This record gives sequence, C-alpha cells and structure tokens, in this order.
Amino acid sequence: MIKRLLISIAFGILIILFPIMAGVITQVNGIEDVETVYLIQAICFVLAAIVGGVIYRKYRSKSKTSSKYPYDKVLYFIPIILMELIVLIPGYINEGFYLHNNLKLFVIILIFTLAVGFSEELFFRGIILKILKKDGVIYSIIASSIVFGLLHASNLIGGANMLYTVLQIIYALLFGLVAASIVTLHQSLTPVIVWHFLHDFLAFSMGDRVHGVEVELSPLMIGLSLVQILIMLLYTIYLYKKIKQTNVLEQRVI
Repeated sequence: MIKRLLISIAFGILIILFPIMAGVITQVNGIEDVETVYLIQAICFVLAAIVGGVIYRKYRSKSKTSSKYPYDKVLYFIPIILMELIVLIPGYINEGFYLHNNLKLFVIILIFTLAVGFSEELFFRGIILKILKKDGVIYSIIASSIVFGLLHASNLIGGANMLYTVLQIIYALLFGLVAASIVTLHQSLTPVIVWHFLHDFLAFSMGDRVHGVEVELSPLMIGLSLVQILIMLLYTIYLYKKIKQTNVLEQRVI
C-alpha cells in the first residue's frame, strides 16, 4: 500500500514539473508577453499529456467495458453543469469576457486549458486512481483526491492570496473526489476531461489569472466559491452512496 501511494505521489509530482519547466523557460528568457507565456505553458502541458498517455497505456485495464454508461448514477452531470454556470456570473456582472477581442489569445488559452484538463485527468484519474485501486475503491478515490488537492497548494509558492488558495485547495480536493467517483461509476475519463477543460477555460475567460493579476476576492467571488463547494460536497455524498449501492465498492484490481 505504502509503495503504491509513494508511486502515486511521484506521478503527481511529475505532472507539476511541466508547468514548473514552463515557468523556468519564461523566467530565464525574461518573457513577459501574456500570449507567449501561455503558449509555452500550453506546449509543456501538451508534452505532459503525451507522457501521461504513454504511462496510461501501461496501467489502463485490459478488460472491455460496457458502452452503456450509467448516466443516471451520476445525475446526468447536472451538478457539474450548474457549477460551471456559476463561473459565468462574475463575467456577466463585470461585463468582462477577457478573450472575446483577442483571437490569438483565445486559441492559445483554448489549447492550454484543453491540454491541462487532458494531462491532469490522465495522471490523477487515469493512472494514480488505477494504481491505488489495488488497495480498495474508496481508498483510491480519497487518496488520489488528497494528492490532487495538496499539489494544488503550489499556488502558495506564487504568492497567491491565502484565502483564495485555501478555497482552491478545498475545491481541488472536492473536484478530485467527484471526478474519481464519476470515473469509478462511469468507467470513462471523457466526462472528467471535458469538465476539467471547461472549468479552466471558463475561469480564464472571466479573466482569472490571464493578465497575471491576483484574483480580487470580492464578497461575490467568495460567496460563489462557497456555493460551488457546497454543490460539490453534496454531489460527493450522492456519488458515494451510489458507489455503495453498486458492486464496485468491493472491487480490487489484482
């Protein structure tokens, strides 16, 4: 168990080396242009996705899964749709869709967030979850989510607002629990990759981090974040109950 956990942590560290590499490249070369910075980030995450894909082929199950996915068990992803609609609220209020007048930046952010969603889900829900599942389904869901949440604490290194970082870590932890539960029930990475991509892309579209400015934690932003966290918490409980009702709870990968 400990060995598999350490391997999982190592894979988690591996995925964050790619954005670190991008940061080093921009710092060493004194690059400050927003488009170039995110282009470099996008390239590094595409590389991460390629590496993750190679590793994932080793760990993915050889058994065929049914093409009939239990959408009802995951509430047809309605809580996820609701949460992402909440992300749009600040943009409407502030009239700030920051990518609408810059096609080049729009395309770069689109590729960047797609690569982030694809690579992180491959590593955390495709590889790490699969490795830890050998010690039990619930354990794998919780442990992989903790690793995912704690690694997002790297925001502290960048000097991000403490409250913002705490909210992001809690959100990342719950995101991990929901995503891992969905993969366990739905037997597919596609929904969580799409969700991860859309969440990041919408956040960037609202101006979150695009201009390198610290996120302003207005009462509205705090309130919306807490609503999202509450929805995620309730969704986590719902998915846990669904897992208990199915035969996946006692499954162990040999």
